[in-house]
Amino acid sequence: MTTSPAQSGTLPTKTHTSTTRDPGFVALPIAMSALLIFSANYSFLLFHTLAELFSIVVAVLLSVVAWQMYFFTKNNFLVFLGSGYFWVGVLDLMHTLAYKGMNIFPSVVDSNPSVQLWLGSRYLESSILLCAPLFLTRTVSRHMAFAVFAVIAIAIFTLVMNGNFPLGFIEGQGLTAFKINSEYVIITLLAVAISMLWQRRNFIEPGMLKLMIASIVLTMGAELAFTFYVSVYGLSNIVGHIFKLCSYWLIYVAVVRTCLQQPFTAMARDVSTYEAIPDATLAIDNAGIIYQANQASLALAGLERNKIVGKHCHAVLHPGSTPAAECPVCLHIQDRRPVDKLTLHHPQRDIWFEYTLAPVVTGREVTGMVQTVRDLTVQHKAEFALKEAYDSMENQVRARTMDLVTANNKLQELDRLKSMFIASMSHELRTPLNSIIGFTGIMLKGMTGTLNNAQNDQLGRVRASAQHLLALISDIIDISKIEAGRVEVSLEPVNLHQTMNEAMSNVKTLLDGRGIELHIEVPEDIDLHTDRVRLRQVLINILSNAAKYTEQGTIHVNAVREMQSIRIDVQDTGVGIDSKDMERLFEPFERVNNSLSVKSGGTGLGLYLTKKLLSEVLRGNIHATSNPGQGSCFTITLPTDQVSAGSEHLVNRSGAMANETHSYH
Repeated sequence: MTTSPAQSGTLPTKTHTSTTRDPGFVALPIAMSALLIFSANYSFLLFHTLAELFSIVVAVLLSVVAWQMYFFTKNNFLVFLGSGYFWVGVLDLMHTLAYKGMNIFPSVVDSNPSVQLWLGSRYLESSILLCAPLFLTRTVSRHMAFAVFAVIAIAIFTLVMNGNFPLGFIEGQGLTAFKINSEYVIITLLAVAISMLWQRRNFIEPGMLKLMIASIVLTMGAELAFTFYVSVYGLSNIVGHIFKLCSYWLIYVAVVRTCLQQPFTAMARDVSTYEAIPDATLAIDNAGIIYQANQASLALAGLERNKIVGKHCHAVLHPGSTPAAECPVCLHIQDRRPVDKLTLHHPQRDIWFEYTLAPVVTGREVTGMVQTVRDLTVQHKAEFALKEAYDSMENQVRARTMDLVTANNKLQELDRLKSMFIASMSHELRTPLNSIIGFTGIMLKGMTGTLNNAQNDQLGRVRASAQHLLALISDIIDISKIEAGRVEVSLEPVNLHQTMNEAMSNVKTLLDGRGIELHIEVPEDIDLHTDRVRLRQVLINILSNAAKYTEQGTIHVNAVREMQSIRIDVQDTGVGIDSKDMERLFEPFERVNNSLSVKSGGTGLGLYLTKKLLSEVLRGNIHATSNPGQGSCFTITLPTDQVSAGSEHLVNRSGAMANETHSYH
């Protein structure tokens, strides 16, 4: 008793001879080349038409086979080539019809349009060959690829026929520089395509790889030949078309013929038997009866081979809760229609299977179907778990957002209360302090009677303490307003020289009798558009800070214009600042510990307020450098026009000092 292939569970195999050993492999292109050369002697137009028609037929044939075989091979590399070469063939057909002497298109009066269409077709072909190796390891949507190539081909044809494509040929002169350089670019793209094929050679049959590379090399030779001719009927044109014919013949053998004879080898070179196919694969007849099952299908169904072969496919791997008359897979088998990745849920077992059906065609009739089944349960459960986690996270984010909104509302209310408190304290504290300062000043001037030395000293201390407290309150109120964004900015034209003199007069008393020289070099022509009051406040703070921490020596103030900004440097010869203290220099309530910090007093808010005013009100910047025992330098940068500066300020150090400066001692 003999066993049929269906009963044995293995696909019948056939031994194929090497394509390159087939006599027709060499004989046909030689015969075609001889026929073309003979026709060229008779009529070059006939030669050109025959050569192009051969390539057009091959391109269309490649496309048809790639699409028809896709359900069976799932070969993304082949379907990408087929989708592209169809439109390469269309452009080649337009090139043939537009050739000089064909007289098909009334608007074509010279050889340039056919040359332009040729270039467009070759650019498209080289791009296809360059990208195709990527899809040896990736999937591609064949409909999307076909549509993209269609748009490109139509765009090229439209550009050429509308006269918007660069000139490729000038009658009487020959090829243009664009045409020749384009051929070299195309050759380069083809060379890169060979490199990419070689890098992915493990995914291609060795024989097919050799034929593909040989085909591309011949295409490169054809492109090189097409850089020499002066007349479209020239010898190099004939040689280029012969190379193109041989190139298309090789790609025909490599792709179409090889894939028709050896579909499984082209699909997966390491899979040599039916049993090695990783997905459950069933061969069924038109009635849905299983006559062949591989090992993966036995494992997925949990049955032995004799329990599967001969049964209806619905009873094995289809959803048991759905009748066969309503099963989508069975309906496709009944109608002999292919299925591509249909996912169904099996509620009884809580699993998901993905089904693919490909017709088995004998002659012109569908004699059965090949059904593949893939278990997607793990993937679907992971997706479901991910969705649940996403929903849970979204709920948590929503709840957290509500908490933040509530907290923000509370903070806004606290900020409102703080502002009310500050406004109240501003009035309640400043009024008595101003009275204290005023009355002690009157008494110290002797307007209420003569005071002895002890009384002068004590009243002086009271007045100094009141002034210190008033300054502290003012600083805190200013900082609060800045942080709340409630500082009113009054922009006006400001002369820096004049404002510097005003600030200097405020700090002059700190320098009297201490032997400290104040040098100010500020050009009179530096004008800004900024807030005069806040700028004077910043200058007073910086000058006061320098005066407090300088026992002897000089304080040098210099201002220069730099592009759209002004830079002010305040250099002193004071005690300096240690490097470890520089990071907290502009922090609130921070005071550097040195020999003068106790003597000079202060709250630690001056530099913090100065930086706040510069960065958030005046749109400027400040930074400091210092060497202990040698002094410090504070650099202020301000925009010349605060309105145009907006919320950004650019610091440019390439400016130069103004010509006119003045010095004060």
